[in-house]
Amino acid sequence: MSGSLLWDLSGSRIPGCRDFGGRLPPGASRQRQQSVIRRTRRINTILAGMLALALIATGIAFYQRNTATTAQRAAVTAQHTAESRQLAAQSANAAGRDPDLASLLAVQAWKTSRTEEAAAALYAAPAFPLRRHLKVSTKAVDSLAFSPDGTTLATGDDNGTARLWDVKTGKPRARLTGHTLLVTSLAFSPDSATLATGDGDGAARLWDVKTGKPRRTTRTTPPGATLDAISVAFSPAGVGFAVRSGDGTARLWDMRTGKPRRTTRTDHTRLSMKSAFSLNSTTLAADDGGTVQLWDVQAGKLRTALTSRNDLSGAMAVSSDGATLATGSLGGEGLVWDTRTGILRSAFTGHASRVSSVAFSADGTTLATGSNRNSVRLWDVKTGTVRATFTGYAGFVESLAFSPDGATLATGSDNGTALLWDVKARKLRTALTGHVASVRSVAFSPDGTTLATGSFDGTALLWDVNLPDAGKIADSICHSLHRDFTKAEKAEYLHSQGSAPVCPDSKR
Repeated sequence: MSGSLLWDLSGSRIPGCRDFGGRLPPGASRQRQQSVIRRTRRINTILAGMLALALIATGIAFYQRNTATTAQRAAVTAQHTAESRQLAAQSANAAGRDPDLASLLAVQAWKTSRTEEAAAALYAAPAFPLRRHLKVSTKAVDSLAFSPDGTTLATGDDNGTARLWDVKTGKPRARLTGHTLLVTSLAFSPDSATLATGDGDGAARLWDVKTGKPRRTTRTTPPGATLDAISVAFSPAGVGFAVRSGDGTARLWDMRTGKPRRTTRTDHTRLSMKSAFSLNSTTLAADDGGTVQLWDVQAGKLRTALTSRNDLSGAMAVSSDGATLATGSLGGEGLVWDTRTGILRSAFTGHASRVSSVAFSADGTTLATGSNRNSVRLWDVKTGTVRATFTGYAGFVESLAFSPDGATLATGSDNGTALLWDVKARKLRTALTGHVASVRSVAFSPDGTTLATGSFDGTALLWDVNLPDAGKIADSICHSLHRDFTKAEKAEYLHSQGSAPVCPDSKR
């Protein structure tokens, strides 16, 4: 019907009329078509602009929301980090009066944020048997030594007493008395059967490690005549040991006869605290307070005295092959010497003040130097370049020791903390807290699994160096305690944290 309006009876299309699709018939106005196209384009442009504005607005909103979320997460992370560190500090403070609470605080610190302080608190937690506490003395523990077979630890203290401890159990084996002043030096014979001790009153003693009984005593001066510190060292062959005293005398003793083999003397009378043999037993290095003397063991003669532009600090170490001697200086240098010729090979500079301790890695390729300006440096012995610098100490470095495999460096500082460093990764593994005074000495067991630390607080601690994952320690503590924070403890320590138990499986 409607189609008849478009066509006449002859079948011809009526001019000017649209078809069903709205198309103009042929010959219609091109101008009108172009107008429609332009209008369509304008509409599309407007729509595209509106879409672009909408997308921009959405992007800005997303960015603002993301920025706000990031800032909020950063603020929460910072808060958790601060809370973790605070809980770790509270754990350390509670360790002496409430071991269970201290352990729970350590776990809570770790679960709040996995900070280095939280990990250290877990390693020091009383509920985790990472360490064995040796109550040595009421005064400072000045010296430590492991027996070569790794079964015995010897300690020497300011009371003039040396003690032998069972490394596996941490129990005392023998108390060695007889010295009248502080025990300044300890050394085991290579077969672990004999312990040599030296004191600050001019006496050196040999002890039977198995029985704890004295074998022999020698004196360099009459008792009480002068402060005459003794340093002892066994030759690698075990047939002789050296006694170096503060009156300038070096004595070499024959272990088989108990008689002195040689006695030598110099004009130096300054306090001597350290001595060491070269590996082939032909050279003895002895600290002489500001210098180091190299002695020909066979001839009993002084080869040379090692000096530098700055006085030597007394820090001294011999490489495992005996060919190289390292010393520290008061001017912040680490000095490397040829033990055969006495020639200075290298001078490592970089510390701002006195180098208080030095140590070689077992393979002799790396030297560690520690200063009293709170830093430790690792040096390539061959090239003299710095391999790593460890900083962040709260006190100056008192002692250094490499693990036998060279993978870990232990440092003791005067703030009561011992630190374990990953040598390859050049970063801190953990901080071992437990002493309340300076850590005067550190020593690894021969198998490298145990670290002994001796402190001015009169204690020695034995640490398991094969540190487990901190998360596993937290689980172990929760498993062993079977308790959670009490309401009073939560109110005191967990102010801004939820009420969820720190140990979900605890009974209360």
